[in-house]
Amino acid sequence: MTELDNVQVHGLERALRRANYSRSVGRPDMTDLGNPSDWRRGRRLGSIPGGKGHDKFLRGIVVIGDLKVTETQLIHIDTYHWFEITSAQSKMYNLVNMDYAEAFSEYTDGMQIARLMHLRDKYLSDPTSDNFERLQASCPLGLERWMGFVTNYASLKTMVNQRKAHRLEGWRDFCEWAFTLPHFAVLTGCKP
Repeated sequence: MTELDNVQVHGLERALRRANYSRSVGRPDMTDLGNPSDWRRGRRLGSIPGGKGHDKFLRGIVVIGDLKVTETQLIHIDTYHWFEITSAQSKMYNLVNMDYAEAFSEYTDGMQIARLMHLRDKYLSDPTSDNFERLQASCPLGLERWMGFVTNYASLKTMVNQRKAHRLEGWRDFCEWAFTLPHFAVLTGCKP
């Protein structure tokens, strides 16, 4: 199951003001941030369908936090250019020491976990490079790891629009989480 923690949102009011840069001249005025006209403009531009460029101010609303996902979901996340993993729990360093009862999603087949435990025991009794490679290569995609991330509202808008009805529960959980971010639905036009 997807989990998110330690999430922070930065730059929301400044991004709203910068959404007007295309129509302004002179030095940018960063006083009176978040006034009603900034919000009206943000709602109007942010709800325009992606790909037209009018919603690019959403890139200035930065989201950082910690995310726990399976290896399967991590493969999908990697397709999004502006969703960056800043650091992650290492499978290479930790697979030998993990509590396998806690480390895998509920959908991971118990026989696969038992097989991995057998390979771990084999590696621990004979720590050769071949045994280590076999252990790493045999790890099921249901392994869950925590990782730090940085993204922005524009990328989240794309992810939610593409993944909110996804077959995998982890993606649906992730999309539901996005709607808990401050003003996300209002500024992106995304519907739950």
